[in-house]
Amino acid sequence: MERLCVMMINELATSRDDGSVERTHCDLLDALMLLCPFTEVVRYGVFVLPVRGPSRFLGGESAVLDNCRTTVERIAGLTPRLGVADGLFSALAAARRDTVVPPGESTAFRRSLPIDDLLDPSTSTTAHRLGLHHVGLFADLDVARVTERFSRSVVERHRVARGERDVWDEERDAVLVERMVRSRGGETVAAGQQSFFGQRSEADRRATAVGFRAADRIGVERVLTATLVGGRTPSERVRWRPLGSPTKSSSASAPWPGHLPPPSPAATLTHPVRIGVFDDTHHPLTVTGRGLLSATPATVRFGHGVVDYEVAWSAGPWPHDESWWSLRRRRAHLHVVLRDERALWVYAERGAWFLAGVFD
Repeated sequence: MERLCVMMINELATSRDDGSVERTHCDLLDALMLLCPFTEVVRYGVFVLPVRGPSRFLGGESAVLDNCRTTVERIAGLTPRLGVADGLFSALAAARRDTVVPPGESTAFRRSLPIDDLLDPSTSTTAHRLGLHHVGLFADLDVARVTERFSRSVVERHRVARGERDVWDEERDAVLVERMVRSRGGETVAAGQQSFFGQRSEADRRATAVGFRAADRIGVERVLTATLVGGRTPSERVRWRPLGSPTKSSSASAPWPGHLPPPSPAATLTHPVRIGVFDDTHHPLTVTGRGLLSATPATVRFGHGVVDYEVAWSAGPWPHDESWWSLRRRRAHLHVVLRDERALWVYAERGAWFLAGVFD
């Protein structure tokens, strides 16, 4: 088996919603590939590279380890655990122990490992009951007996224990590879409107490529994409994420009792603007404690202006009483259409009216 160096970074072992972990993996992989072009990512927080070539170039395995450690500290600001051994399984075990197995001793090291390093917890418990406490004892079992008594996954691990395989398939995370492709702007990241039959158009691909080029120039945190999530108001139903960050399944399709009915405004204000809403006697419109309007909306006044715009139609109110267990917020939402055909989403809170969105 090939002699491998494994870098294990526990702080990168879990993904985050903003995609920062995947981007750090991409940055680390780019830097480590300058040291060895055959570097690969096994799973979150685990990088592996063959040491034979780099050690010849740098002057020994210790120099390779020093370069790997320095690279991780420079790019990620983290200190990795490093392990070297023959074969990925043994190298992973060495990295968990932050040790270098001397050349020619990897077989003895593999056989001495606890059986828990090889088997899943359920099968490991069975192995302990059978007196198989180390990988070597499990490797000595007859292949036919293992095949007839255990699952295919255990048979694969038995081959690893015998030194016939490098590692079992589940140790490599295919999902991480896909997410790294997304972080780099690969085809799977295209997020936009699909064509009639569901496929992506060439315009979608070009727009995605432009977005990632812009992210390279101005920073990934400044290029955002919108994801539909659950919520009662249009502004609550949108979550902004850095371009290419992984998305989790959301509750966008949940019923959300009390949500505002469609249509949604074409534009929402990040900072709602205070306005005035009046009845036909020019008195400010209010909302009662039971969530009812004091009168029918008649005019709207923007800011400190002196012109009142006549309301042609209105719908609502839709009262929302939220966060009663902490900071209670009581709002009443209203849709209004002005005589000049402008359609607005407004709401009342603490005795004042605010413009929150504008319809097409």
